[in-house]
Amino acid sequence: MHEVIPAILPKTELELIDGIKKVEPHTDRVHIDICDGKFVPNTTISGYKELDKIRSGLKFDIHLMIEDPYDQMYNWYNVGGISRFIVHVEARNGLKDLLEQIKLNDKEICLAINPETLLDEVWEHIENIDMFQIMTVQPGFQGGKFRPDVLYKATTVRERAFDIPIAVDGGINPQTAKEALTAGAEVLVCGSYIMTAPDPGKAIDELRML
Repeated sequence: MHEVIPAILPKTELELIDGIKKVEPHTDRVHIDICDGKFVPNTTISGYKELDKIRSGLKFDIHLMIEDPYDQMYNWYNVGGISRFIVHVEARNGLKDLLEQIKLNDKEICLAINPETLLDEVWEHIENIDMFQIMTVQPGFQGGKFRPDVLYKATTVRERAFDIPIAVDGGINPQTAKEALTAGAEVLVCGSYIMTAPDPGKAIDELRML
């Protein structure tokens, strides 16, 4: 069965808290987007300061859409509740060392790839990661237009028999989710469809029952 992970893109500490409260009764894991205004044009909270104050039974996936994640990781490792770090293959500066460092700190690694990046950039790292995430929108903002043209990446990775979960992130709703699942995805990372729904729990259940 596929997994649905609600995503929060918090501009303020209050948005982070509100987002967690919305979905906490309906999930055991939340995806938090962190943007630096350089790697992507959007800017969010730093994340590690705000998250360190929150007491929750949730597991947190931290999606680092930042230019130099290696330089910031020491801020994150002691923050409670973090289960997985999502880093981009496009952050080439020290990527191999970054993956090793995350493993040494007993966290899972998800490697993300932007729509325009070719899978050739991924193969050398794929045996050292726990999950692979395909960006199905241009990253940095929620509510972007879904890119069905990148779903071949899920099919290709699955055909090459790499036994890792494949996630898709961006523009996910019941219709686009069906396309992604058909292509080989197993994890649906979903922001605006869940967070703007009148009943977030119902939206999550709708995606789970596809």
